[in-house]
Amino acid sequence: MELDFDALGIELDDEQKQKILDAAKKAHDDDVAGLRAKRDELLDGQRRLKDQIKQFEGIDPERVRNLEKMLAENEEAKLIADGKIDELINKRLSREQATWQSQLEQKDTETQQLRQQIEALQGATINSGIASAAAKAGLAPTAIEDAQLIARHSGWGLEDGVPVLRNGEEVVRGKNGPITFEEWLESQRDIRPHWFPTPKGGGAPGNRGGKAVTKKFNEMNGAELKQLRQENPAEYERLRDEYHNRQ
Repeated sequence: MELDFDALGIELDDEQKQKILDAAKKAHDDDVAGLRAKRDELLDGQRRLKDQIKQFEGIDPERVRNLEKMLAENEEAKLIADGKIDELINKRLSREQATWQSQLEQKDTETQQLRQQIEALQGATINSGIASAAAKAGLAPTAIEDAQLIARHSGWGLEDGVPVLRNGEEVVRGKNGPITFEEWLESQRDIRPHWFPTPKGGGAPGNRGGKAVTKKFNEMNGAELKQLRQENPAEYERLRDEYHNRQ
């Protein structure tokens, strides 16, 4: 590299000139070497790109793009492509299990609804049967609702559309086959005398299961009043009203 220091109007001795020339030459050589390295890098990249392109000769680019899109959108296909077969199996099992669980819950709901419908039908049949038999059995009108409630929890159910009372597995029998509602109410007379204001076979109001009330309302203690109200509500109310009317 040559520099005309005189033309530049620079006065330097020979040593100074040589130093500047050496530095300029080194910078020039460095620039040339950098450009050559960059050129070689670009050429090498171009060769590699050409080699890669050769690998896809005969392949439809649009089809490749669609395949890549499908792989990205299809999780299972991606797992297969990645060789993650165990993960794929687990995902399929989890999905099937969720389906089975949903179906099972649906069946449970349907079963529960059917059970509720059957229980409602049984309840309505028992209530109707008790109400119809109440008059024949001499049941107090105020005791009908209580009798219906007790009957529904005593083992009554519908079998082939017919009311049947069971004690465990055994069918409770009446006079002419399975016990009827009227027979069942009669069987409650001694257990729940307050259901029957007039004991069957005669007797005036004012007794409890055959035992006459001999005390006045204000002569009975709290326990006696409570027992009377439970066993014979009608008599309790009569004595109470009689006592208050005298005040």
